[in-house]
Parts: sequence; structure tokens; C-alpha cells
Amino acid sequence: MAPDDQPPPPRPAHDAVAAALLRIAGGEAFLADLLPDETDHTLQRVSTVSGWQLAIWWQRGAMGPLHAATDPEGLQWCYGCGRWPDWDAGPEAVVLDPIRHMLTTDQRDQLREVLLAAVCWPPPPPLPMPPVAPLPAWTDDELLNLIPS
Repeated sequence: MAPDDQPPPPRPAHDAVAAALLRIAGGEAFLADLLPDETDHTLQRVSTVSGWQLAIWWQRGAMGPLHAATDPEGLQWCYGCGRWPDWDAGPEAVVLDPIRHMLTTDQRDQLREVLLAAVCWPPPPPLPMPPVAPLPAWTDDELLNLIPS
């Protein structure tokens, strides 16, 4: 079988991805790798207590599309793997984004607020400072000789 003839890998259902987003908006515990307002354009990675891992695009504080999601069994959803309303809609079909197409405006707003207040993974410990060699003991005359006259 040629690579193009192979069936696509199984993916979590779109409604399962949307349900994971709704659980976050509803208060399911999660950790994020950064707060979206740290940079203008960024990808926020979120890990939920139920085992979902999600990556969401942010642009200048505005929540963008869902980039990718992995369910607790390891099935992966990625942006571009589905069409809205479905594949048979012809030219009217657009790339499916569970945030935009499957959540209401109120649900999106609630999700945005929760993600903006995220608890982030702890930063790595700071690197130790290299040892500093002691300065030589100089006399006043030696110091005065260092100053150009």
C-alpha cells in the first residue's frame, strides 16, 4: 500500500475534544506551560488531570484555534483533520476548530478566562552561579599605579 492509500490514524472524536475543552472551562484541574499574555503570539500547552494534552494558539491576548489535542489513550487530533460542518459540505466546508465551531460564545469566553488565569508549570531551578575567584589583595600604592596619570 502506498503512503497515500493508507487510512488515516484513528483520532478522538471532535465532540470528545470539545468536551475536554468544556471540562477545563468548567473547572477541571490543569497545568499550563505559560500564560498567554507573556508573548504576542504563542502556543499554550495545557495538561488536564483527566489526561488530555491540548495546544491552543493565542494572538495578542485573543484565544485562537486549537492546534492539537491528545486524549488519555494517546489518540491525536490536529488542526486541519476535520471540516465544518462536515467533509460533504463542498466549498462551504472550512477547517474545523472545536473552540470556534463547537463551543458557544459564552463557553469560549469562560475557557479564555480560565486559561488566562492558569497555574503554570514551575520554572526550572536557576542554574548555579560559577565560583568566583577571590580578588588579589592589593596595596594602596599598587592601586594608584593602575590609574593612568
